[in-house]
Amino acid sequence: MRAQGRNLISMGRTDNQVKLNGLRIELGEIETVMARQPGIRQCVAVIKKGGSTDKLIRYYTVDQTAAGIPVRKFEDKVREDMSESLTPYMVPGIFVRLDEMPLTPVGKTDVKRLPVPEFRSSGYSAPKNEVEKTFCGIFGRILKIEEVGADDNFFEMGGTSLVAMQLIAEAAKEGYTMVYKSVFDNATPRLLAKMLKPELYDKKSLGTNLPMIEEIEAYDYSQLDELLAANTIETFRNGSCYERMGDVLLTGATGFLGIHVLHNLIDRTDVPHIFCLVRGGKSISAESRVRTLLFYYFGQKFEEQFAERITVIDGDVTNSEVFEKFDRHIDVVINCAANVKHFSAGTDIEDINVKGCQNCIDFCVRTGARFIQTSTGSVAGLTVSDTPVAPHFLTERDLYYGQRLTSKYTASKFLAERAVLDAVKNRGLRGKVMRLGNLSARSTDGEFQINFRTNNAMSTLKAYQVLGCVPYDRDCGYSEFSPINEVADAIVRLTLTPDACTVFQPGNVHWPPYGDTIDCMNKIGIPIERVENDEFQRRLAAAMQDSLKSELVQSLVAYKEENDGLFKVANGWDTKTYTAQVLLRLGFRWSFTTWDYIEKYLRCIKGLGVFDEDFTR
Repeated sequence: MRAQGRNLISMGRTDNQVKLNGLRIELGEIETVMARQPGIRQCVAVIKKGGSTDKLIRYYTVDQTAAGIPVRKFEDKVREDMSESLTPYMVPGIFVRLDEMPLTPVGKTDVKRLPVPEFRSSGYSAPKNEVEKTFCGIFGRILKIEEVGADDNFFEMGGTSLVAMQLIAEAAKEGYTMVYKSVFDNATPRLLAKMLKPELYDKKSLGTNLPMIEEIEAYDYSQLDELLAANTIETFRNGSCYERMGDVLLTGATGFLGIHVLHNLIDRTDVPHIFCLVRGGKSISAESRVRTLLFYYFGQKFEEQFAERITVIDGDVTNSEVFEKFDRHIDVVINCAANVKHFSAGTDIEDINVKGCQNCIDFCVRTGARFIQTSTGSVAGLTVSDTPVAPHFLTERDLYYGQRLTSKYTASKFLAERAVLDAVKNRGLRGKVMRLGNLSARSTDGEFQINFRTNNAMSTLKAYQVLGCVPYDRDCGYSEFSPINEVADAIVRLTLTPDACTVFQPGNVHWPPYGDTIDCMNKIGIPIERVENDEFQRRLAAAMQDSLKSELVQSLVAYKEENDGLFKVANGWDTKTYTAQVLLRLGFRWSFTTWDYIEKYLRCIKGLGVFDEDFTR
């Protein structure tokens, strides 16, 4: 702006910020994040008309390293990496690969000459019944596309995780109750119709759109059940612990868990060398990422350690060839690399959580290294229709007992666990699985993870704040806080246990009532009232009709069972017996979860902006 007397004349914005569907979008920020992705040569983000509405599109060209990668796989990986740095609605749903960017005479990208993509996944397929027709109409209204076919993919036409919540709300108006994951697992009108009304289709045509779930159910678990039966105190006492860790290869070292495991290893005298497998980028090297996070969390530069003990390898756990870079014997591989998203339209979750784990297994079988796979207590799944008989508490002697694994994340972590145990049983792997719970703030100073938006427990607290209430039955349940520094210490100690001990569940044994957390939220100025369940359901339904609120409460609706208005209670996982006793014998004890700790944790995430009104922006 410039002043002329008493008049102000607007000369426009100096940044590259626009609005899309009422949300502020910073195109420059999107371009910066994407330009850091390996394989990207040039890129530009623009808003273009698609159908009768504006859509966020990313145009890009690739270098030689990405030229041979299938387009869909490459874009899924880029989308996944971008989602770690950007809010969901800023991650473009539409990518367009070009051979060359159109340029103006002065060498800048000619936005006007960028092609408008075809917003349809394939040739038009007419709906075969009223349910398919209904969803074709809903897709069209939400995405502002005049003609939608029964096989057109929601995400390939421009749908995003945020818009998926609108789809669920519109479906509810038509009498169809769906969960958040349904949109990702069944991304076309025909697949949604088959899921909701299978009686309209013959059995052969139904098939399945959940290959991971189908694979889980078809497997013979009898051998693994025999292996798991050995996870007892007697096995631990009769076995021999390793005397030292040795050289360690750590994956996922830049994650909240990985960086604390790295710090724990640095403090140990029985770890001569630590190799960290980390992805670098165009603007920051792999080693710089590790150095930056060590300084952020621990306030030290560790110059001597990098000079003598730490080697950072630039690579991706999903690439089996990267393991050939290790020209020195590795004693232990600790896999902390994980995609923690619960839903995705692509294969990005399976690639990291299953394929990455399998690559680590193959390396350890080939070299004789011991292998530690970090997993999640969420593989306990859900109890549905009393199958298995409710309640069931997942122990270290359990793997599959008919539980429902209702997200790609839990299914992928389950498959990774199974791969480890199968390799132990049949391939001679010396491997262990560490099932983790709610990774929370450090017990020493309350420090919390920098990428806090991926923490599901925190997202649930945010959802209760948005609704302003919690049902009485939830208030009377229990919560778990496992301080990240203590979890890292527990994992490293358990690495030294006998080979016959294959599964551990290192979670804090002190579980305070959930009501303590609610009381602490009220104490720090976040009002949450207790209400009856029908009132809670009413408020949740209302929030689902709001485009912004619906995203914030998705942690509560993601696991609501299809065709059921109430929320199911997840199976529990047992942290009070075998693993806890082993840790006591190793000289480890969990700190008590006090009111001061819970309040410190809540004040920390409040300071990070979790409870701000513009949290999504």
